[in-house]
Amino acid sequence: MEMKGRINYHPITVAIVLSVCLAAGGGPAALAGEEGTPRPMYTTGFVPGTWVVLLDNEPADGSGLKAGTSGIIICCDRSDCSGRVLVSWNLWRGGRNEEADCASALAGLYPTGSTMWVDPSKVRLGLPFDASGVLKEGPEGCLYLSTYEGGLFRLVLSPEFRQQWWVALPGAFFRVRGLLDTTKPALEQCPQGDGDVYHPIMTPPTWDTTPHSWDPGPFHNGDRVVLVGESNPYNAVDLPRGATGTIICRNTMLKTQSILVSWDLWDRGGDVEEYLKCTQRFSGLFAPGSTWWVSPQDIAKYYESECGTLEETVLCARGDAPEVPIVGLFIPHTDVYCLPDIDVGQTLPTGLCKAMGLYTPYEELMGRQTPADPAMRDIGGIIFDSVVMTCHIPNCCDPPYVPGDRVKLLVSQPGGAEGLTVGAGGTVMCCNPNDPVTPILVSWDNWTGGNGEEDLCQAPPGGFPEKSGLWMACTEIKRVVLPDLYDQPEFRRFLPQTVEIGKHLKISGVIANGGGTNSGPFVVSIYLSPDAEITRDDYQLSQTGMELDAGASVQLSWLNAIPETIPPGTYYVGWLIDPENRVAEDDEKNNMVVIDSDRLTVTGK
Repeated sequence: MEMKGRINYHPITVAIVLSVCLAAGGGPAALAGEEGTPRPMYTTGFVPGTWVVLLDNEPADGSGLKAGTSGIIICCDRSDCSGRVLVSWNLWRGGRNEEADCASALAGLYPTGSTMWVDPSKVRLGLPFDASGVLKEGPEGCLYLSTYEGGLFRLVLSPEFRQQWWVALPGAFFRVRGLLDTTKPALEQCPQGDGDVYHPIMTPPTWDTTPHSWDPGPFHNGDRVVLVGESNPYNAVDLPRGATGTIICRNTMLKTQSILVSWDLWDRGGDVEEYLKCTQRFSGLFAPGSTWWVSPQDIAKYYESECGTLEETVLCARGDAPEVPIVGLFIPHTDVYCLPDIDVGQTLPTGLCKAMGLYTPYEELMGRQTPADPAMRDIGGIIFDSVVMTCHIPNCCDPPYVPGDRVKLLVSQPGGAEGLTVGAGGTVMCCNPNDPVTPILVSWDNWTGGNGEEDLCQAPPGGFPEKSGLWMACTEIKRVVLPDLYDQPEFRRFLPQTVEIGKHLKISGVIANGGGTNSGPFVVSIYLSPDAEITRDDYQLSQTGMELDAGASVQLSWLNAIPETIPPGTYYVGWLIDPENRVAEDDEKNNMVVIDSDRLTVTGK
């Protein structure tokens, strides 16, 4: 069988499932300026487009879903995903399309009948966990991972685990992968810390888990996989179709039963010493009793494709077999993926899309264990049970930003960053097109509360002040070309609060140019005002000339005696930036400054 004009293929049976295409986006708006919208804040970790695994059986009466079943979050009933989540469950079609309750944006298309609402406060869901640190033991004998980032996570382990793997001792360093739950403590006698990690796979941090170039196969140690063949393969007990697990190791000398998987939340497996039959080093310490050998045809792995275009095409049969219409995801210059869960009768999105789902290199879906034609090198494989999402813009934002662009902050405390307020200026360092939420790294002027993470950039950025970088959403910033003179509020102050006429008063602040070009000459005038609105009709104390390059700042300082022309009373202290409007600015509304936290009392002699 062949795909006309593209690739060769064998006959397949395709299950056509109706899907609905909706683009991702949106999120809560808080602490926004007049023009900006803050990034979505998902404090619980549940985010549309994230894999989850059921940690409890049957979240709804009669659903038939079992612990260990995986799925992808489609949306949430609250904008920050702190309530219920709608999940598209793998290999399950007992649900209904209930998008009406979605408050967050949809992740994308999904198979009809695959979704069901789950409340994580009532039914435990495991989120992907992958962190490194040192093991610590609590007074109750529970084992914890203290991560390099400062987190403390309890490892849900059976007594047999520590008996088998005696190297898992307090003080040892490990990388831990597993399923994180932060809602319900697994054991009442052990504090949960920052969360419980179920079914941990523990790897010494010195082990290299990167697939080798000489091992081009579709499955590798450490891959997350789903059982897509028949339940209870090779006489396993109570191992249902749809179970999830992690590949521990493989025996490359065998064609069947060549992959040893540690199955999540399952303890009816084989001898823990089975890993000794592998021809490669195993991927980490695993729960005793959780492993079972399967064949490559029995499993599919979690997969997220690169971005490409959706096209309806035809698989042409050799001989008398009928043609099969199908939707393909065409990745430019590389692969084609067959997406059997996309209805060929619907209008397909015209932009770039990517697919998250279950990847198999084999031609039959749902268990017919027939390998694909080895000559079909141009087919990336099949991604079934797929959720198809709109790709973010390749240049990160529209219009795109480039390194060196000057930008202005449109929201306060983006992502909880203290000290960053509306109007702050910064310089774009780089773009990370793989992040659909915060793709722009900005170095903020006179701010050191960031973490940088410039290793996520497409190209290494130029030097910028340490800890000045923060990844930003496109809706939180805007490009500025003109100068933008403003005051940095954290530096405003005066001393003392009560001063006698003729005695000295000290006033200080910082004036910055957050815009894109040099300001040219301008002045800053300092005033005392009987009200909170500073105008040129108030009592002027001083006038200082300045000129600032883009991104530069200068201290404003006045230390002098209160003149006798100012009558005793209570005053606001403030200043006007460029009161004569000599500078054409991006924003002329941020030039009046008042210190409203305190008032100055002027007394007579």
